[in-house]
Amino acid sequence: MEDLIRAVHPNAEIREVLTRTGGESASVVEVVCANPDVRLIVKTYEQGWKVAKEHHVYTLLPDDVPAPRLLHASREPAAVVMTSVPGTPLSEVSTTLPADDLRSLYTQMGHILASLHRRHMDVFGYIVDGVYNPVATNTEYMTSHYTRHLKTFREHGGDPALATRIENHVASHPDLWQTCKTPVLCHNDFHEGNVLVEQNSEGWHITAIIDMENAVAADPFLDLAKTDYYAPSHSRPHLEALWAAYGTPPTPNAFPLYRLHHALELWAWYATINKTDSLTNIANDLAEMLA
Repeated sequence: MEDLIRAVHPNAEIREVLTRTGGESASVVEVVCANPDVRLIVKTYEQGWKVAKEHHVYTLLPDDVPAPRLLHASREPAAVVMTSVPGTPLSEVSTTLPADDLRSLYTQMGHILASLHRRHMDVFGYIVDGVYNPVATNTEYMTSHYTRHLKTFREHGGDPALATRIENHVASHPDLWQTCKTPVLCHNDFHEGNVLVEQNSEGWHITAIIDMENAVAADPFLDLAKTDYYAPSHSRPHLEALWAAYGTPPTPNAFPLYRLHHALELWAWYATINKTDSLTNIANDLAEMLA
């Protein structure tokens, strides 16, 4: 830990290390320092390639997207050091906020997504230090995702009849993927848990978006659909504010297929990490979307 901090501030003294919320594949701590008096975020990974991804994605972010600054990246140990941005995850306070405040934050989220999606990419695919296994079309990209997640769904005990219904439904709409010709930078995990907020004299505002681990080059509707699917029930009425700020409301084209994809992907992910408590509810979501 000291070597990581001193790579940024050579004379720093570590005063305190505080555990912060991390993702499924990384641990996050906030390091309180003296000389200089700063707070830094240290994020460590089990896989070194994720450091390269974190570094690359932060360089892609448009200037008007609020985010921590990456100060140092290390392969051994696999870690990054970033600025500590004030704020609390929106997921921790959204149930307590008045409707007007929550609507304002969802409006800000819409503006941020619109800015993020102005970063055009050359090919579709998962981002590491470039696009990994790139493909030229959205059809190829999304078809491969559905194929992989349906395979996991079947292998981990998902309802075979539901799997067949999903497969047939997706196969009956091959033209919908073709509406996206140019991929953009997608956060691909843009929900309340990854949005930091803070209140000042003018009200609540977003201080940063965090956790770029899932970033992809894809259809912007892929990003919007995940934000929609992951929105908690008390926040769903305010999604309209996000669409209005973004400038492109959900349309009856590929958007429902992207929501279906995110539910299937979440089911597959939880099944592979043996987080089985939520599988029935997600399967119910899948069936409801098909209905």
